[in-house]
Amino acid sequence: MPRWRPLPSRSPARCPTSHTTRWQRNSQIRTQCSTTSSATSVPPLRLPLSIRSGRTGVMLSARSPGNRRAEQPRGRCMTWTRLLPMALLAALPTDTVSIAQPAAPPHQPAPRQASPGFLDARISELAAKHPSIIRAGTIGASRGQRAIHVLRLAGPGAEEEADKRPALLIVAGINGQHLVGTDTAIGLAEKLASEHAALLNDRTVFFIPCLNPDTAELHRARSGPGGGAYRDFSRSQSPDDADRDGRFDEDGPVDLNGDGVITMMRVPEPLPATGLEATVLIDPDEPRLMRAPEKDKAERATHALIVEGRDQDGDGKIAEDGPGGVEFDMNFPYRWPEFNDGAGPHQLAEPETLALVQFMRAHDNILAVLTFGPHDTLIAVPPAGKFDETGSVPIGIENDDKPVYEKASEHFKELTRITSSPSAPLEGSFVGWAYAHFGVYSFSTPVWVRPDLVKEKDSEEARSPAGEGAQEPRPEAPQPDKPSGPATIQIGSMTVTLTQEGVQAAMAEVEAMNEADRAKAMEAFRALPAAVQQRIMAIGQGMPDPDAPDAAHVGGEAPKSPPAKKDDKKKSEDARWLEYSDTQRNGEGFIAWQPFDHPQLGKVEIGGFTPGFRMNPPDAELERLITEQTSFAAWLLEKFPRLVVEAPVAAEKLSPGVWRITARVRNEGDWPTRSAIGAKARRLAYTMLEVELPENAVLSGDRIRRLSPLAGGAGVSQEWIVAPPPGSTSVRVRVRSPELGVQSLDIALP
Repeated sequence: MPRWRPLPSRSPARCPTSHTTRWQRNSQIRTQCSTTSSATSVPPLRLPLSIRSGRTGVMLSARSPGNRRAEQPRGRCMTWTRLLPMALLAALPTDTVSIAQPAAPPHQPAPRQASPGFLDARISELAAKHPSIIRAGTIGASRGQRAIHVLRLAGPGAEEEADKRPALLIVAGINGQHLVGTDTAIGLAEKLASEHAALLNDRTVFFIPCLNPDTAELHRARSGPGGGAYRDFSRSQSPDDADRDGRFDEDGPVDLNGDGVITMMRVPEPLPATGLEATVLIDPDEPRLMRAPEKDKAERATHALIVEGRDQDGDGKIAEDGPGGVEFDMNFPYRWPEFNDGAGPHQLAEPETLALVQFMRAHDNILAVLTFGPHDTLIAVPPAGKFDETGSVPIGIENDDKPVYEKASEHFKELTRITSSPSAPLEGSFVGWAYAHFGVYSFSTPVWVRPDLVKEKDSEEARSPAGEGAQEPRPEAPQPDKPSGPATIQIGSMTVTLTQEGVQAAMAEVEAMNEADRAKAMEAFRALPAAVQQRIMAIGQGMPDPDAPDAAHVGGEAPKSPPAKKDDKKKSEDARWLEYSDTQRNGEGFIAWQPFDHPQLGKVEIGGFTPGFRMNPPDAELERLITEQTSFAAWLLEKFPRLVVEAPVAAEKLSPGVWRITARVRNEGDWPTRSAIGAKARRLAYTMLEVELPENAVLSGDRIRRLSPLAGGAGVSQEWIVAPPPGSTSVRVRVRSPELGVQSLDIALP
């Protein structure tokens, strides 16, 4: 048993990594992270246009500078195509359209909960707000000497009792970039304590909200490992010699173009001397994307695609040995991918992964695990009955556990309306280890997915007849012959309000540009998101705004996905993410390709998806996600097995001093008392039924009986003939389970 003791008032830097959990009450914890941010404003381009500036953006006037209404060019369709984009671009500030190497980071979103010590403060706040339910502690320290927090939620009862009740363990932040998992876990803990306290009367919930606090702090501060520029990064920050040259972390990614983030480089026709090979080509349907060539169409790879960086150690390789080494979700002893990059020098090589395993091994009452991370076992149930080459380690789940997973999946889909979810490989993952080795149900979800993977709610009003509950008639859609009204477009950090007359007036001024200026404007226009380009053209020609975004969604329902098109099934994941960025996130998810003269590779382009964009949602969606996951966690707790022991019949006196007693053990819960994988793993002792009498006092029947797992609603009876000590008025029968605790019954003797 672990030793529960108050947390001393000292820095978490001294927390030893061990199986002993150190609890605290309402103590403030110091942090070791700093937040950096910078912003530089770029003055707008001054042109002879009438522009009204305000807090909400820029309005193009309907008149030209000379107060003469601009005349629409006649008989030249191509003039529209060329001048509309230039008219808009000429009226926009240069920082929103320039394709030159920027002087300030244009794609630096506001830090997500980036205050130093955010997690420490939230943990202390929760413990202070619900002192009778929530207890905070640590399970160890990270490699960077940050506390690995644990919360225990339990209803009233003795200290020891809370650690014997059946428990649900919720783990988040294994991937340090998955901030939505940590934020959801903390919100879920608060909602459970305030809205579902009754469930905690006979159950316990453990939370480890962030297993990788070092990397999580970097992402909250929008910083990179080693103080570098912000980039996609999920591993530990332990030193690593990836290129095996005896030096550590000496050749990592570099922010070459100074935009504040590290993205990708596409290298055209790489020479053999560079050590690079062309493996992709520019997608002709969407030039911002790269894809593999289609051999049946005789396509040829034209580009190499690598992370932004240069050769810093003189070995001829680009950014091959950057900071950080171990991917936590490849470091657990479940089908450990020993030779894969990121798996670590050995299993449980990091103090964080070891601390989690030790914590779980010290808590036999953990009955199920729910993980918030890149893996999914809820939308797509893992395959059943498949095993590795040894025939003993399941690749998915046991056949007898499939019904539990299927019911959980069905309910999860009803709550979240998610229809599909990406998932990372399970080799070396915590999710896989918790199931196959620890022997408990192990559920996992990324929490948030792209809106096109979420089914819209059915509308009862839409299906009801006219009358009560009937849906209000929809406003008439704008017709092609009706001019568009003012439209608001978000480009980068700028909000621009456009009208048809305003764009036409600007066109009259742009028409006088020379060819060089027009070419520059067109190049900048192509760098805008495709959806923005289409809207500009439609507004200028008086057509209905084709992709006006919905109002911002704050909590409540998920953003609606655009109507499916016939060719949607052919789209790649990158194409779908790009479409989502363009249509619902104002283009913030993709950084346009910019030309750059690379010191070793020559002419390259730098750009790609914004770091973290495809993993974490807008903050406005967080409350909805917390509500969904709280409902699911509460449902899991309700399904827990629950052992009761009862006397179906009264004790029968057979002769002086001799009685026949009968006890029945029943599972009142929905789940079996032990999972199929748990029974197979044999990590825990069996559930035992015993009569508390001396051995010679039990005349018939086993004094201690080993019970097999009981299905939901099932039970088992046991009969004894006993001769208790003289003067006894009752006989105690007890059932004890490592997961479910101890239940006792005193059977009266007539």
